[in-house]
Parts: sequence; structure tokens; C-alpha cells
Amino acid sequence: MSVLEAAPEKGTRRFDGLWLAGVAALLPAPVSAFIVADMDGPLVVGNSVLRRWHLVGGLLVLGILFVVALWYIRESRRGHRARRLRWRIVAGAITTCAVGAGVLAFLITAFLDMFTTYTVLPQHGADGCRVVVGERSVLLMGEGAIYVLPAGSHSPREVNSYFADDGYRPITFGTYRLTWNGDIAELTVWGMRDQPVDYASEPLSCG
Repeated sequence: MSVLEAAPEKGTRRFDGLWLAGVAALLPAPVSAFIVADMDGPLVVGNSVLRRWHLVGGLLVLGILFVVALWYIRESRRGHRARRLRWRIVAGAITTCAVGAGVLAFLITAFLDMFTTYTVLPQHGADGCRVVVGERSVLLMGEGAIYVLPAGSHSPREVNSYFADDGYRPITFGTYRLTWNGDIAELTVWGMRDQPVDYASEPLSCG
């Protein structure tokens, strides 16, 4: 009889370890929010720009899925019934706090990122260089950052900027023109009569 009672306890300890691993899987989400908070520029993959909330949200989803999978495995074993109620409450509280921290980090990064949109302009130079524009609007203030992205690189370099009245976004509304002469780009942006854009156009080069 003692042998039969020892087996569930051993299995319970094993799955407690898996639960701890699941909670640990949730930690990268809030941690990554602090790591990427000081990113100087966007991260470009193909024609897409990865945002901070993409990373935090992806890690959060993976962590939650891992915890749920481990919980399901643990609850499907007989040993979980012998667990003390106090431990189940503590485990639930810790898991809830870990999930809450990840969700809060996701909401904060998503809120901060919602004011800025990035666009990888489709045209490219003879050497594969491309232009990326980040448009930021907060209330009646608007500004933009212009980057050049060398061929094969994922980290564009900021080379110019502009300001716009009333939060106007020239790239979004199509009031821009990009032309290439070999590996040199000329970007022109303009606004509307009551929403002007202050921008000093100059040649853009990845070199």
C-alpha cells in the first residue's frame, strides 16, 4: 500500500517541476518589453516591419500555450488529486501574476506602438537599397523618420525627418514621390493646404 501511495507523490513532484517551467516560459514576455524599449529603429523582415508588441505578444502566447499544455498533462494524471489545496492556490496565484505581467507588458508596448506606423516603400535602388518611413501622430502633432535599408540588412539607418501639422501622414495618404537614380534616392513628401509638411528633401544613399 505504501508503494502505491508513493508513486502519485513522485509524479506530482515531477509535474510541479513542469509547472515551474511553464511559469518560466511566461517571463520572457515582460522581460522583452524592457529589452526592446530602447530600440533605435525598426526591424525589417522582407516587406514587413516587426514591432515591439509583435515580439511581446508572440512570447506571451507561447508561454500561455505552454502553461495550458502542462496543466492539461498534469490534470490528466492521478497524482494531482492528492495535492494540498494550499499549494493549488499558491500555484494558481503565481501563474495568474505571471500571465498578468505578460499581458500588461503587451498592452503597454501595443499602446506605445499604435502611434507610429512604418512603411517599406516598394521601389529600390540598383544595389537593392530601400527606403523605410516611420510616421508618428499624437493629437495634432505629426512627424516622420526616414530610413535607408541596405540590401540584405534588417536594421535601417535614419537619415532624415519631417514634421507635419494636424498629425498628417503623407506616406499613408500617398502624398509622396520616390525616384531612384542608380543607388541614390530622391524622396519628396507634401501635405494638404491646411495640413502642410515641413521637409527638406535631400539625396538618400545607403552608402
